[in-house]
Amino acid sequence: MIMKDFIGFNSLIGKLKHLPRSGWVRSGVSNPETVAAHSWRVAVLILEFADEIRSMGADVNRAVKMALYHDLGESVIGDLIVMHKYAQISVQDKYTKESVAVKGLADESGMAEIYDLWSEMEDGQSATALVVRDFDIIDMLLQAYEYLQKYPDFEILKEFMENNIAQVKTELGQRLLAEIKSAQDEFLADK
Repeated sequence: MIMKDFIGFNSLIGKLKHLPRSGWVRSGVSNPETVAAHSWRVAVLILEFADEIRSMGADVNRAVKMALYHDLGESVIGDLIVMHKYAQISVQDKYTKESVAVKGLADESGMAEIYDLWSEMEDGQSATALVVRDFDIIDMLLQAYEYLQKYPDFEILKEFMENNIAQVKTELGQRLLAEIKSAQDEFLADK
């Protein structure tokens, strides 16, 4: 494969290394994680549970790629918040903007797979997409727990758990969610 515009494409997606996650910014977290840091840990989480993920019928290599590509559109449209009291945009409008952005990135790079993987995750029907969607949420909830330890008086951080637990669909995701919730409850009880 010959990339159409190597420097332009990588400079654009490189913005994600510096783009703070909007939910944490709006929650008052100082020096929040970036979109790229989030995508990286989602991919690492998938690798940590590779054997179990395979046993669920998901493709681990595809899941890692999906995790790394799933937020590339945010390099163009920014990290827009939906489904929360800080919502900046409707779910449908974000989907439309992100779809156009990801399609443009796929076209610019000559890597159609970027759009295919993003679409598969958005559709959320394949075993691979379900795993990645769960790990996307699990990473966010891990991050909320880590921030809660650092900022125990930020009540909003507890809301991240409450507002997102229903989104986790797989048995593995539910098990990890229970572990995070238990650690959070224990931390808050000792506070």
